[in-house]
Amino acid sequence: MNQVITIPSVSMDHARQAEYELAYQSSSDPWDYASSFDQVRFATIADVAKRWCPAPENSLEVACGLGYQSRLLAEFAETHWAYDYAPSAVQQTRLRCSDLQHKVNVDVRDALNPGYPDNFFDLIVMADIAMDENDDWWLQVLTKAKISLRKNGIMVVSGRIKEPSRREFENRFALLGMSVKERIYFHDRYWFKFRSLVKRVFPKNLSTRILSSSTTLGGLRAIGRLQGVNGSIHFGVVAQVGGE
Repeated sequence: MNQVITIPSVSMDHARQAEYELAYQSSSDPWDYASSFDQVRFATIADVAKRWCPAPENSLEVACGLGYQSRLLAEFAETHWAYDYAPSAVQQTRLRCSDLQHKVNVDVRDALNPGYPDNFFDLIVMADIAMDENDDWWLQVLTKAKISLRKNGIMVVSGRIKEPSRREFENRFALLGMSVKERIYFHDRYWFKFRSLVKRVFPKNLSTRILSSSTTLGGLRAIGRLQGVNGSIHFGVVAQVGGE
């Protein structure tokens, strides 16, 4: 049953908001979230989250984008909350989850000042961080998110984090008093190399068909797995508040 909870309005970083809104105004899918790889990535994250927190009373997605991940999380949460800087992204997420609207709350919010209550969420998911590019900013976002987690709450965080930065990334959770329970590898290095090549060589319609092929995706992920942990550009962790 959807909870009736008043979440206060918050101040926004309007310059950053404008940057993200422009991306969504310029393209219906600026980061190729509809691609085969990203659909598998979202499903992988949701499966991991559900395994660690199978029936959260309240779950949250930070930076929900087009809502593909939100929809998967809402299917097993009692109430799912999501937010993004860009109003266009929020609208797309609301449309994608429209048949689940009785249990999904989506708002325009700032990750540095989201305004949610302390000790409120059982599960928080962040699926597209760029720690290599903006470490200090993301550490602040993680700190804000951790305050909103209940004791023993679960945080699933992933993004484009290359091998040299992964140890430092994990150490961030230790600094927050959280323990890393699982590492997530996506084995996608060759996917991104192949996607870049295909987009340069083939017309858009043909490149879309090639890149949406499950055969293409399966083959490239298999090659990535042969490289072990080095086959992943995306990397993630499951961290727990107060976990031993």
